[in-house]
Amino acid sequence: MAKETEKTPAPAKQVALAPKFPLSTLQEHCKALFGCSTSVFIGATHTLTGEFSKAEIADAITKWKGKEAK
Repeated sequence: MAKETEKTPAPAKQVALAPKFPLSTLQEHCKALFGCSTSVFIGATHTLTGEFSKAEIADAITKWKGKEAK
């Protein structure tokens, strides 16, 4: 009888996750990282808590800048 060879699945590619930083650290460097003032950063992130990647905060700032003032 022929032996059946067991095929092992290829290892899943590990997705490199973007590093996350505390909001306070990102705020300290908001001008260099996002090209915005501290007041814009605070306005865009005032409802957020925790740690975020630079891309997540950049997206939040872009969305916040697109909102109309009330």
